[in-house]
Amino acid sequence: MSLDANNHVFVIAYAVTRAENTENWMWFLTRLQDDLGDHQVRGWNLMSDQQKGLMRAAKEVMPYAHHRNCVLHIWKNLQQKFNNKQVKGLLWHAAKCTTQVQFKASMEKFKSECHGGWEYMNQFDPTAWCKAYFSHGPKNDSLTNNMCEVWNSMIVEAREKPILTICEEIRCTIMKKMAKHKRILGRCTGKLALVQQWRLDRHIKPQSHKWNAQWSGDNNKVLFEVTRRKHKLGVNLQQHTCTCNAWQLIGMPCVHTVAAISKLRIKASEDFVSPYLTMDAVRKTYDLCVNPVNSEKFWEKTDHPKPQPPRIVRPAGRPKKRRTESGAPPPPPVIGDKVRRTF
Repeated sequence: MSLDANNHVFVIAYAVTRAENTENWMWFLTRLQDDLGDHQVRGWNLMSDQQKGLMRAAKEVMPYAHHRNCVLHIWKNLQQKFNNKQVKGLLWHAAKCTTQVQFKASMEKFKSECHGGWEYMNQFDPTAWCKAYFSHGPKNDSLTNNMCEVWNSMIVEAREKPILTICEEIRCTIMKKMAKHKRILGRCTGKLALVQQWRLDRHIKPQSHKWNAQWSGDNNKVLFEVTRRKHKLGVNLQQHTCTCNAWQLIGMPCVHTVAAISKLRIKASEDFVSPYLTMDAVRKTYDLCVNPVNSEKFWEKTDHPKPQPPRIVRPAGRPKKRRTESGAPPPPPVIGDKVRRTF
């Protein structure tokens, strides 16, 4: 799964396997890399919920890919180990820090409030769960893999059906979603995608008036010092960088950048947005479509061997119901006027 320029869930690839283990994950990631290109050349960024099979497969197949961990899953595991009400706020505050200075200060507070939780979080590399250490390539600062949870909720009914029905329902779901997004976004006439324009107009531009930008005097007029009370940050309009690191992370000008742009009396803040967030990127994303498929009665017969059903594997754990030799479940014992059902 991934996100398009308008922050819509976009399905990259899917596969149906017998089990979620290291072997199948290696097969899937290898096929994915063959289709999309080498992970080191393309600068892949992966996010997972620390599934052991996926982690081992990713290190084997894509050792140089940037890997993030879902902070929501980290917090749930942390909460089970340390029943502290302040742990949640401390963890999320540290994860949302966009500079290393802020992150270190947040972790010091974490250490003083919950030393055990601080020791537990130190076993994770900060590049996997803190924004301050994320790669600037994807222009995405997501901390959770909610996009996968959204997708799983959409296909939860299809996953219980036979293999051909699964594949057909998933294909139709993707086809409908892509067509719907393409129809809605096709009405947009602006430069930015709808969600990105809304973020810039509703959240960033109104807050920029609280900051005062001062040109540093360089010949190209790209260096600015932005201040508010005791806070000072540097902005470089040519390199698209800001001390707060937000512009580099999401590709959208931060409040400090918009204040510097306003100092030059430039109204088109959209020109400083990453190309990944524009309508041109949306159109390139949805240039392709899911081709229609005929029903089974129109399929051509071939000499290829028919697919065989997978062998039945006994699931882990105890069975829900025990049966007698005749195959019928035992009758529930009667106690007084009430019937007690045992499983």
